[in-house]
Amino acid sequence: MNNVNDTMFMRAPEALVEASLRAGCQLFCAYPITPVEDMAEYWIKRCGEFPGALPHFTESELEGGAYMYGFGASGGRVAFASTGTGISLISESLGWIMSAEVPCVVFNFPRAGGLSISQADYFQATKAPSHGDEKMFVLAPMGTQEAVDLTMEAFYLADLYRNPVMIMCDYTLGLTMEVVEFGPMKTEGLAPKDWALTGDRNRPRRGGLAQSAPGGVTAANVSTGVDENFGTMSRGERSARKKADKYRSFPPRAELFEMDDAEIAVVAYGTMARMILPVLKDLRAKGNKIGMIRPITLFPFPVDIINDAAGRVNKVSVFECNAGQMVEDVQRSVAGRAPVEFYGRPGGAAPTPQEIEAELMRLLGKVEALV
Repeated sequence: MNNVNDTMFMRAPEALVEASLRAGCQLFCAYPITPVEDMAEYWIKRCGEFPGALPHFTESELEGGAYMYGFGASGGRVAFASTGTGISLISESLGWIMSAEVPCVVFNFPRAGGLSISQADYFQATKAPSHGDEKMFVLAPMGTQEAVDLTMEAFYLADLYRNPVMIMCDYTLGLTMEVVEFGPMKTEGLAPKDWALTGDRNRPRRGGLAQSAPGGVTAANVSTGVDENFGTMSRGERSARKKADKYRSFPPRAELFEMDDAEIAVVAYGTMARMILPVLKDLRAKGNKIGMIRPITLFPFPVDIINDAAGRVNKVSVFECNAGQMVEDVQRSVAGRAPVEFYGRPGGAAPTPQEIEAELMRLLGKVEALV
């Protein structure tokens, strides 16, 4: 570990693995699909320098989902990485993981049919990652440094809330190379993992997989699915209500750019927000009152932040690299306080700076739409 500095010039996939290792991740599950194969290669290269990290590579997404469930249930820190199609393949495992409240971190690099940018898996990540009522917390970085910071935090949040956390990247971020800094691992407020399965209540506590789970497994750690509380609130209902309270307790986040006196509010996340930002700054320098809201948490969505901003602008416009998904959450958040428009580029298309400027100027009422 000493041969890697705290400040490095790295590609985003490798930086996320480095951040995972520094956050105490012990098992990394991935299938070799671009750009995730770079993550797996870096894990194998570096994991030997981190005590407890295992040099294992899964042969399929289905295997990775099962490993993630078992390893996480035993108290170890575990991560999985794939594109949206791979996330689909572990959907069943994710359902059981969320239902059992097993902490883990999932890296998602959505991409269009070929190798190009896409945000078309927004619904998958935020609305229906699997069966049941459960949800993942979804964090959406705009650049490599923020992705590193959110990764370090994601393992902490997963343990704190006993819930999977997704880092929602995209293919463009997967190709990005930037200078990044690695901070310390956060541990404040984490309780011992006395819920973890260690094998046998009479077996001595093991190191490695369940090193944070003193006492071993007890009957309370085993779920049978049998519930005889007829006529009262069932165990399943109590569990569902507790999880709903947990989701509500997670504070939504968003970053605001030039929103103090904005007349037009753009809403975008991830790489799309990063593409808009320099154009927005240039238009601002020319006296145009336009601002941007960048959701950082896609679930829970920053409803109150957007609703408050909508009451102070003339119009809200949602920019996405898809046919229109986050726009539904924005419409729900705005709640009729301002008109909501949509600008989408599906199928792997990314807007040029000139196209973004033309659309922003159209929103300001200064030019016609670019054809």
